[in-house]
Amino acid sequence: MPYDIVIVGGGPAKVDPMKRETSVPGIYASGDLTTRMQAAIISAAAGMHAAAMINVDLMMELT
Repeated sequence: MPYDIVIVGGGPAKVDPMKRETSVPGIYASGDLTTRMQAAIISAAAGMHAAAMINVDLMMELT
């Protein structure tokens, strides 16, 4: 099943900066996929942010 995730100029995937969600609802991205900067600390922080937003969405589904 192909997904149409928006890629910016052949580079990083475009994500909502607040939710880290891609152009496909329910698909999240962070780290090297979303920026040209390759830094472990920044990628880890972005991953934690994406995980928190996934948790929020899951909790919203339960209510």
